[in-house]
Amino acid sequence: MAFEVRVTEAFEADLLDALSYLSGSLYAPDAAARLMRAVDVAKDLLAENPFLDAVSERLGRKGRAYREHFALNYVIVYKVEVETVWFLRLFHQRQSYGQFVLEWR
Repeated sequence: MAFEVRVTEAFEADLLDALSYLSGSLYAPDAAARLMRAVDVAKDLLAENPFLDAVSERLGRKGRAYREHFALNYVIVYKVEVETVWFLRLFHQRQSYGQFVLEWR
């Protein structure tokens, strides 16, 4: 049984920022297309295997079960609720994204 994959507004904004940076600032539209494909693959993969990635000890705060899925040089932070996988945020691996962990949804 496949889970539904939903994205937060923050994830959408993060993705658009990354795509804009890759295609606009770096003049690398192929890299932007690869990132978009990697996110689509992650959606399909995590819909079928939502518990593929372990709960992150780095991001675990107050019992929240955040997970990290790596897509190219990016990290998709997500959580599983009932039959839904929520893509919460997207960060570049070089970012110190642990500091941004709040209740994202």
